[in-house]
Amino acid sequence: MSWKTELTSLQRIGTRGWFSLIMLAVVAVGIYFRLAHFDDQVYWHDEAYTSLRISGFTSAEIRQNLFDDRVVSAADVLRYQHPGVGKTVFDVVHSLAAEDAQHPPLCYLMAWTWVKAFGASVGTLRSLSALIGLFVLPGLYWLCQELFNQPPFSSKSIPSTLGSAGVFTGLALALAAVSPYHLLYAQEAREFGLWTVLILFYSAAFLRALRLNTWVAWGLTAGFLAAGLYTLPLMLLVALANTVYLLIAERFRLNQKVRRGLLSLAGAILAYGPWLWVLYQSRAPGTSWTAQPIPISLLFKVWGMHVARAFYIPPGDFGFDHWSTYLMLPLLLLLVAYSFYKLGRSAPLRVWLFVLLLAASVALPLVAADLILGGQRSTSSRYLVPFYLGLLLAVAYLLAYLLSAERVPSRRGARDWQRCLGLGLTALVLGLGIASCGFNARAETAWTKVISYSLPEVARVINAAPKPLLVSDAFGINLGSVLALSHRLEPQVRLLLIGSSDVQHVPQIPQEYETVFVFNPSEHFRQLLEQQERQKLSLRFNDVHLFLWQL
Repeated sequence: MSWKTELTSLQRIGTRGWFSLIMLAVVAVGIYFRLAHFDDQVYWHDEAYTSLRISGFTSAEIRQNLFDDRVVSAADVLRYQHPGVGKTVFDVVHSLAAEDAQHPPLCYLMAWTWVKAFGASVGTLRSLSALIGLFVLPGLYWLCQELFNQPPFSSKSIPSTLGSAGVFTGLALALAAVSPYHLLYAQEAREFGLWTVLILFYSAAFLRALRLNTWVAWGLTAGFLAAGLYTLPLMLLVALANTVYLLIAERFRLNQKVRRGLLSLAGAILAYGPWLWVLYQSRAPGTSWTAQPIPISLLFKVWGMHVARAFYIPPGDFGFDHWSTYLMLPLLLLLVAYSFYKLGRSAPLRVWLFVLLLAASVALPLVAADLILGGQRSTSSRYLVPFYLGLLLAVAYLLAYLLSAERVPSRRGARDWQRCLGLGLTALVLGLGIASCGFNARAETAWTKVISYSLPEVARVINAAPKPLLVSDAFGINLGSVLALSHRLEPQVRLLLIGSSDVQHVPQIPQEYETVFVFNPSEHFRQLLEQQERQKLSLRFNDVHLFLWQL
């Protein structure tokens, strides 16, 4: 039985009011979670760097003006988390170009404009990300329509396209709305929510250009691609995957459609040329940590968690040791594997090939680099947005396939069983997503905060101490962590910030402070301090990344 015939019963599912209402209700729940509680979670290291960049200051200026061996307040630190007096948009671009060229300026310029208009609080800055994140839904809707050419929940049958387009679109929107992965990055003051939106709009525009093959359509595609490149350079891998799709679709013939597609790609890269030159000139090792090797067993563990986090995030910790992980992870891995299998078996070539290339576009090169060269490039989920989108589309297809199974008198039991399985899996996946969004709404931290996961606990220890002084230097991640920590410190806390990242001497600790903490000291720094003060430091708190010592 062909895929067309097998899915023609969609109209029975898609036109039923209950299905439309449930999907719309799930989408509404997802929108609520995106717009609620987005300023509750810890403002972490990387977000603090977002505020630093849009302030117009550079890290070098902070080291010179703040990390200068004197005691300052948290308010003094926070001055560098707001647009500086006299700083302009050109200072924002210069800060990125000079120190962080791996992050193009589009998102930061949007954030600078936003905070200049509405203020630079954590809530205000994150509200921009939350609003941008809402555009995932229309972008995904457009992509689904270009894949299947049928409005969601429609009763109109289009024989030349996949029968379950309406149910597929509704499920894809619902899954995206309550995906904890997409929710967390939609509530973070970074560029990954914007990148998600631009990937969707670029992909939809690309498929539209393939269908219409007009200069206007290809120009729109180039525009979205250029915007994506000015958001994150990894967008180029998505573009290369789409170029492979174009060549396969046209059977590697250099016809008019292929020529226009290649010109569209070239035009976008040409528009990105100025920042490419900045990247070339900077040669900044901003992500050198990704090349540090980790055990292969941990790589596989993290890859498994990548899949699970698209649908479920357990409460509490990173999820590695939570009991529910061991219950849900095997089920979700099987669900995703079967989804891609069914997509390849039942969907038309143009559909499954596009979804597969989208999912593999960034993930495959990063995984291959880690396996061949060593490193942990593929462990950072924020770089895997295309993989998560492809995974979501594959699962939505499987659920639509099961829900729209056709009633055949001779095989009625099998079809009823498929629909029951589809309903059960749909309820499970959407239920897990809603539960995860609920956990996130009550949490003060999340696994996406990575090195700042335990920063709220560090802040509580410091704030609870009598007359506290926090000593830190510019070693490792300390500059960004001090900036982030300053958002949670009480006014009575003072900081002694030491300028050199390679400490050779320790300033004299003022005697008027009752409690002296040392934040993330290097081993050398700690030994110097113990020698000077003639007492040992005691460890008050630590996790993998954060260490708080006390004299």
